[in-house]
Amino acid sequence: MNTSGITYAGDRVLKLYNGRNDCDTITASYQENPYARKHSYIQHISFKHDVTKQELNRSYAEENGVQSYLATKMQGLSEQMVDQMASAFYMARNRNPNNSVSYTRPDGTTAFLPGETMGVLPGLFDAHYMNPHKGLIQSARNLLIDEDKVRLVLEQLLQVQMSGAIKRGSTVTMVMDSMAISKFMQMNNAWNKFTGFMVTKTDNVHKEFTLPVIHTPYGPTEIMTCYKFEQLMNNTGNILFFPRDLVKFTQRENDYYDINTGAISKSAPGFRFEDVTLP
Repeated sequence: MNTSGITYAGDRVLKLYNGRNDCDTITASYQENPYARKHSYIQHISFKHDVTKQELNRSYAEENGVQSYLATKMQGLSEQMVDQMASAFYMARNRNPNNSVSYTRPDGTTAFLPGETMGVLPGLFDAHYMNPHKGLIQSARNLLIDEDKVRLVLEQLLQVQMSGAIKRGSTVTMVMDSMAISKFMQMNNAWNKFTGFMVTKTDNVHKEFTLPVIHTPYGPTEIMTCYKFEQLMNNTGNILFFPRDLVKFTQRENDYYDINTGAISKSAPGFRFEDVTLP
C-alpha cells in the first residue's frame, strides 16, 4: 500500500473498514463493483430478401424444382445476414450516428458514415490498453508443454469468473477457432494429469477425441466455435472468454400500426413475409 496517498496502476490497495463514533450519522458507503462504465451507441440491423413472381414461375433443372432454387437463395442471403450481425458483434467501432464523417457513393452523392455499437474485440483491446497489468490478453506462444497451457487457460477462466462483473455460478463461454479446438483436444492427457485423474477405459482401437467439460467452484463453462471469430483471428489458435449472461440481442417491441383500427402489432422473431408485387 502506498502511504503517500498517491496510487499508481498496479498498486495494491486494501479497503478495511469505515470508522465511526457512537451516534454519528452513517454517511459512508461500500462498493466493490468492478464495472468501468462506457457509453455504447445503438446499431440497427435489418435485411430484406426479395423473390419476384418471375423467379417463382420459371422452370428449374433441380430435383425439387423451384423449391431447391428458393432454399439455395434463402441460405445465401441468410448467411450474409448472420455474417453482418457477427461483424457488428465482434468488430463494431462505437461510432456516433450523428458523426460528420462523409463519403461519396458510387452514384456521386454524398452520405455520412452510419452509427455503430461497441464490438466485443475493440472493447477488449481498449480495456487491455488502459490496464495492461490485468493481463486481459495473454499468449501461450512461448509455452512449450501442454501442462503450462492448461494452467494458463485455467488462470484466464478464473480471472473471468472472479472478476465480480458476473454472479457466481454464471456460465462462461469459451469461443475457439478451429486451431484452438484442435489443440484443446490434443491436451486431454494434460488435463487429466493436471486434475490428478488417469483415464483407463479404452479398447486401444477406437480413439474418441472430445473436449473437456470444465467446472470450477465458481461456475460452469461451455465451448463453442464461430466461423466469424475464426476468420477475424486468421485461425491462429485463439480463445475468447466472455460471460454468456452479458450477451443480449434486442428486438424492437412493436412492428406495425394500423391507422384505421388503431391496433399495434408486436414484433415477432423470424422472417416477415409481404407481397410487394405491383399490380
